[in-house]
Amino acid sequence: MKKGIRIALVVSLLVALTVPAFSQTPQMIDALAKWKRSGQAAMPFLRLGAGARTMGMADAALALRGDPATLFYNPAGL
Repeated sequence: MKKGIRIALVVSLLVALTVPAFSQTPQMIDALAKWKRSGQAAMPFLRLGAGARTMGMADAALALRGDPATLFYNPAGL
C-alpha cells in the first residue's frame, strides 16, 4: 500500500514539474498568440447592413427614402 502511494506521488510530482516546462516552448507561445488574434470584433453582426435593398446597393443608402432601413443610415431621412 505504501509503495503504491509512493509511486503515485513520484509520478504526479514528475508530471507537475514537466508540464510547465513543456508549455514554455516558443512554438506554443506563437500558436497561442495567433489564436488570440483571430476574431477580435466583439459584435461583428453590427457591420451588416440594415436591409436587403441597402445591402444590394453596397450600403449606399444615405438618400434612400421610404424604407425602414432609412432609420439605420439617415434618421433625418424620415
